Amino acid sequence: PSDDNDETIFSERGGPIRGLGKSASTLIVFGKNFCKGIEGDLITDQYRVVDISNHIGCVASGSIVSVDNSLAFLSETGIHVITNGILENTTLSAEIDPYFKIKETEDSRVLKLRRAVAVNYIKKNLLLMFIPREATSVNNYSTKDSDVLVYSYERKRWLKWQKIDMTGGAIYFDDALWFMDRRMISDRKLWKLQDSGFGQDYYDHVHNIASFYRSGWESFGEPGVSKKALWIKPYTVLVDDVDHLASFTMTITTFLDYMDWWSHSVLSVTRTDVGRVWNFPWGKPFGAPLEVSPKRKLRSGKCRALQTLFEITISGNPLVFSGWETFYTLPFRAELKE
Repeated sequence: PSDDNDETIFSERGGPIRGLGKSASTLIVFGKNFCKGIEGDLITDQYRVVDISNHIGCVASGSIVSVDNSLAFLSETGIHVITNGILENTTLSAEIDPYFKIKETEDSRVLKLRRAVAVNYIKKNLLLMFIPREATSVNNYSTKDSDVLVYSYERKRWLKWQKIDMTGGAIYFDDALWFMDRRMISDRKLWKLQDSGFGQDYYDHVHNIASFYRSGWESFGEPGVSKKALWIKPYTVLVDDVDHLASFTMTITTFLDYMDWWSHSVLSVTRTDVGRVWNFPWGKPFGAPLEVSPKRKLRSGKCRALQTLFEITISGNPLVFSGWETFYTLPFRAELKE
């Protein structure tokens, strides 16, 4: 090929090229603080360079991933998307952008955005973004505190997976997700995410995979008004086509008045294995039909805001937490209880 058909990509912010990607028919060129598009026919030199952004760029080449005609990538402020050569106005990660703004004081807790790895898990309609935390005192480059941010295209929601090491890269191949760790003194290992359709998919070796959900602080727009939280009722849903759910336990913990280190109520809901009775749809209270009302009474006391933590320990079941109801009243206004 000829070397005289090059093009200088100019940016007022300067800096080297961090990565390349494709959005529809546009070649995207990323710097740390900019992204440009090249459109046209590169073979005949009939092309033009367009500005996509002069202040948003990509911090990690491994975070660039194609999703249909769109291109997702990680910047210093969150996960952005370019669709048909145009940068979308809001970040894909808008709901979790505070995650990227936390200032850590310990080196082992700092997010290493520069070494992020992304992959499109097509079979499950998920976008995975692995962001490592590192420490020189451990065998692996990344620590167990590293996170995989998971975006569901179907539900438009974010989850966080932990204890999965994608430092060495990740790829979707042959309808399966493959990833590699990166160890300091031992052999690297190639892993495959189990997807057999059986119960062992929900185990980590011999251990149950637990799930957690922590709500935001709920004050009903009145953080200065005291309230009483009386009852709480959780909901769950089966996400795969199964007709049997084994035993599981859900622990519900509440916190009061923005003090997330001191628990107020700790409740437990346990379900035993009762066989083939479990196909219930979205929104139906979990435990039905044998446990029609799974609501639990909270400890007495008033609060201005309430936060709830749900923890599910499962024995090989595709069960996810889908929502909850909390019943409140104003503590000194009996006529408003209803």
